[in-house]
Order: sequence, then structure tokens, then C-alpha cells
Amino acid sequence: MIGRRKEFNTLQRIYNKEGFGLAVICGRRGVGKTTMISEFCRDKRTLFFVAEEARNEKNLREFSRIVFSEAGITEFLEGQAFQNLKNLFSSLGPILSGEKPVIVIDDLPYLTQADPSVLPALTGAIEYELSGKNVLLILSGSLEDGMEGIFSEKGPLAGRASELIRLQPFDYLETAEYVPEYSEEDKALVYGVTGGVPAYLRSFDPKISVWDNIGKLFFTKCGALYNEPLRLLRREFRNVMLYHTILYAIGSGAGRMNEIVRLTGYETPVLSPAVKKLLSLGILKKDIPVFWEGSRKDAAYVISDNLLRFYYYAVAGSRIGIERGEPWESLVIGVRPFVSSFMEGVFPEICGQYLLRRTGEGSLSFPVSKIGAYRGYDPARKEAAEIDLVALNEGRTEAVVGTCRYKSSGMDAGEIDACFANAELLKCQIRRYLMFSKNGYYPSVLRRFRETENVELLTLKELY
Repeated sequence: MIGRRKEFNTLQRIYNKEGFGLAVICGRRGVGKTTMISEFCRDKRTLFFVAEEARNEKNLREFSRIVFSEAGITEFLEGQAFQNLKNLFSSLGPILSGEKPVIVIDDLPYLTQADPSVLPALTGAIEYELSGKNVLLILSGSLEDGMEGIFSEKGPLAGRASELIRLQPFDYLETAEYVPEYSEEDKALVYGVTGGVPAYLRSFDPKISVWDNIGKLFFTKCGALYNEPLRLLRREFRNVMLYHTILYAIGSGAGRMNEIVRLTGYETPVLSPAVKKLLSLGILKKDIPVFWEGSRKDAAYVISDNLLRFYYYAVAGSRIGIERGEPWESLVIGVRPFVSSFMEGVFPEICGQYLLRRTGEGSLSFPVSKIGAYRGYDPARKEAAEIDLVALNEGRTEAVVGTCRYKSSGMDAGEIDACFANAELLKCQIRRYLMFSKNGYYPSVLRRFRETENVELLTLKELY
């Protein structure tokens, strides 16, 4: 199984501890919650129940069938189903003896949405039926369905979890394990268009080229990832066209509300609540640089999900051709020249993950508290000043800074000197400069910085 070592160790630690343990696992859809739990439970005695978007009676019948099966009752009759969760958990006594069992309720929000009494029943089961037993209870669900809110500070199960695990998509290195034979540039592109979401990565066939994959997945009507953005919107919103239009405008470069108004044709009273909804679901985020001194209202909106960002940047404009059944090869040819500029936006994210990995491994002894870009103004030169990557310590007194260039030519000395000059505006101690260039550096740059202790010249190949 790719990745998840930290999460596995956390679950194993709770399992190894004598007595009752409650592990809560949440994350976006497709991030691999069920897969990870299944792998963890592979060698353990387990009651594994996956709830459905259905009436509670149907879910209760299925959960009852699993319990009866574990109890050795092979002939399950419909009338044998427990009437409610309280009765079900009360009957678990014989099952909880012997080898420590794991009880899994996956997609918990489907149960709670269908029947509000589920949460009180679950609370009672934890307090009166399970708390004194040697058992691990794993509850899992999607962030989009409100899973985290159930265990938040004011949630109905607040403070009851031994551990709350927020499962994240894979980083760029873990993503690369899905396509091990690809070049570093192609591996980066796979991360760029999927964001490391396992459900999307499983769609890629490592036996064909990255562009054949992108063509078949994104640029055909039956492509698994071509339909994914609108499927996500239909699940969350009734007025799909409004949200689709907003995302298309932002993908086309409209970052601020007045720009979105201009490109969409919708007025601000219509757009504002829709944008807030997209923010609350994590589909959009505010692009707020480090040391930002302006109002949050002035910050630009960006699409936070890589697949949606790629779709609205490169795919949505080809929808007419895709729907008409034009060959995907010709559609991809038209898009390929723009992908480098798309990856310019993804590359700092990859570089930031590299920096965090270095920190975690101890090869870069710098405690990162916040990481982002810097955008300010240089009064001496009377021009805008930008730094692609700034990692700050907790007190914001020290920083590691870097320039990230995803282009066909090498990085020149002028770009590095600009990073030095802009870093002086941060008014904090610069511990190290990390330069990231997809295609290396000019020979004069290599000679100049070869012996410079606090400057590292890194290429895409070295990131992998």
C-alpha cells in the first residue's frame, strides 16, 4: 500500500493499548479512507460496516447481517434485524470476547443524516456498552458530509475520540509511486492534474504515456475524470450552472469579485453567497501571501483542488469539441502549450512539500510553522516584489525562501539575485535559499554558487 505509514502507526498504537479505543478518520471523498482501514484490518478480527445513502432501515438490516454472521448465525432472516443501534450494540457482548475486535462504521454521516437518533444511540453505546470492553471502534466519513463537525468542539461526540485522523491526499512523491516508470516531468504532471487523490490516480494506466492518459481521461465524453467536476458540483449544489460558471471564470484568471462579476455576468448579490459556499467546502480558497497587510477581502480567490483547477484551466474550454466527439489527440495538441503555465502554479506546491519532507527527515533543521508565497512592494526600486516560496518559523523571525521555475530553459543569475533582494524586504533572518529549477542552471550560475553554504540549487530530478 502506498503511503499512510503515519496513520497506520497511529491506529496500531490505539489498537495495542488495552481497553476501549475510538479512532475517527475523516477526509475528502476519494482520499482512500476505506482502503486504508481495510488494509489495517486485514489481519484483525473485524466487523466492517459501510453505510449507504439509504433509509436507516436498510442500513440497519445490513449492519445486523454482519453482526449475526460474526456471531455464527449463518441463516439471516429479515425479521432478525435489530430495531435500532442501541439494541445492536447491546447484543455485542459475546462478540467482544476473545481476540480484540475492530468495529468499523464507514461513511457514518449517511447514518446520521437519515436518522438524527443515531448519534445519541452511538454516544450511549460508547458510554455503556463499549467503554469498558477491549475493542477498537473506527468511525469514518467524508468532510463534505460533515464528518469533522460531529467530533468538533461543539459536536455531539466532542472529546470522545482517542485520535482524530485527517486523511490527506498523497504528496508528489507518493503520487509518483502510481507511475514509477514515468519521467520526473511526467510524474509532476500526474500530481498536477490529480492533486494526489487516490481515486483519481487509480484511473491512470502506467503502461501508456501521461498524455495518452490525460487525453482518454479528460478529453473524451466517457473519460472518468472529464465527468468528475460536474459530478462533484451536482452532488453539492442545485444550481450547478452558477457554480460551474464561477469556477470557469476563476480558472480563466478572474481572481477578485469584480473580475468574476465581469466574466460571469452574475451580480455580486448572487455571486457572494455562492463563493462563500465554495470556500466552506474547500473548493476555493483565499490566496493570502505571508506577511499580508491588506484586507482579506482584497485577496484573490483560487481553486484549491488540483483536478478542478486543471479542468477549468485547460479542459472546460474544449467541452464543445469533446461533446461533439472530436478526436482527443487533436484536442490535447491544442492544450499542451498551455500546460507549462499551469504547472508553474503547481510547482511551488511541489517544492513546498519537498521542503516539508526535508524538515521532517531532519536534513533541513528548520521548524516550519507557515509556508506560502510573498507578494509585496519594494519602495527603493518602486516595483512589485515576489517570492515564490517562504517558510517561516512560529515567531516569524526566521525563514527559508526559494524561487520556483518550471520552464524549459535554466535559471539565470538574475532570478537568483532578485530572490536575494526581495528576501531583504521580509525583515527576518534568512536561514537558507532553496532554488528550484525544472531544467537546471546556466554554467555561470553553477560556478558562482557552487561553494555558497546557504544556497542550494535543485532540479526537478533531485526533488524525486
